[in-house]
Amino acid sequence: MSIHQTKDGRWFAVYWDGPRQMRKYFGRETGAKKAAEAYDHQVKSWKAEGRRVTNRPQSPPLAYVTQKYLEFKDQDLSPRTIYDINKVFNRYVLPQIGQIPCHELTQQDLTALMETISAGGTSAKTVNRYCQYLMAVLNWAIKGGHIKKNPLQLIRLKEKRYTPELPSIVEFLNILSHAPEHLRWALEVEYNTGCRPGPSELFALKWDMIDWTMGIIRIYNPKTDRVIIKPLKKLFLERLKKRYAGKTSDYIIDYKGRPLKRVKTAWSTAKQKAGITKRIRLYDIRHLYATLMLMAGGDIKGISNLLGHSSIKMTLETYYQIAESFKNQQIDFLPDLVMPQINADCANLKNKK
Repeated sequence: MSIHQTKDGRWFAVYWDGPRQMRKYFGRETGAKKAAEAYDHQVKSWKAEGRRVTNRPQSPPLAYVTQKYLEFKDQDLSPRTIYDINKVFNRYVLPQIGQIPCHELTQQDLTALMETISAGGTSAKTVNRYCQYLMAVLNWAIKGGHIKKNPLQLIRLKEKRYTPELPSIVEFLNILSHAPEHLRWALEVEYNTGCRPGPSELFALKWDMIDWTMGIIRIYNPKTDRVIIKPLKKLFLERLKKRYAGKTSDYIIDYKGRPLKRVKTAWSTAKQKAGITKRIRLYDIRHLYATLMLMAGGDIKGISNLLGHSSIKMTLETYYQIAESFKNQQIDFLPDLVMPQINADCANLKNKK
């Protein structure tokens, strides 16, 4: 049992199956050698278990299929998504199940993988997203003819939904008053744009994204790979103009002339100084942005577009409780019927009883 390469560059594995010497070829593409090595390792495992290889349905290992998937999807997926998939697969997936042929993957493999990821303190929502990356790779493998069915398709991912504990306006202003200047400005921009906080959107905002004449900002959303156009309130636009006059970098939010990368420590400190004990995350300011517009009667479809959601369904699922609360408040706008005739009819009904 060993691997070899032909003169024209093709990699193949050689093994004995009973009295016959067998060869399995893997081509000459990038990753073919690793695929051959993985298969050779698998055959040795089968031999150690006393199992024969003849007539066994074959499929490439997950590592090979993943590489092909990323090559094929290079133009379709956003750079951020490709980065996330590579990070997750290299850190968790490939070391644990990367060398297993796709058709041999089981629900137990995914369960064990989820437990490994969760052991590091990763949230259920994030674990689910990582596993969905794996599902996408295997679904693509079916279309590519590598496997006949997704061995993980029966898995039902469970998620403990996080209900945002939004700050009131008073609480938010209190946090702002205790925040250092760079955090205070970041929070002001977040409140007025509803960006996803972090390097993907909020900290990636640049001055050239603003159309000063139209009073809008064009924000690239790496999650959906599209540009979102957001109108800016006049007062905030004036604030932006003042900041632009004294700008120290190309980025709207920076720290001493350099792009800001994170504000986690400053955010926690500001909340503590403000005496806020509620579990308010920086992401909840984005929720506050949407919630206040919704409570004021904003159109759910328009809010969905501003948030950059892929569908209105996602917006409704995220803000379902808020939408229900708002709907209940609307009943108060229905006038009571107090016409004399109605009052007389009600009185007659009581007398008949």
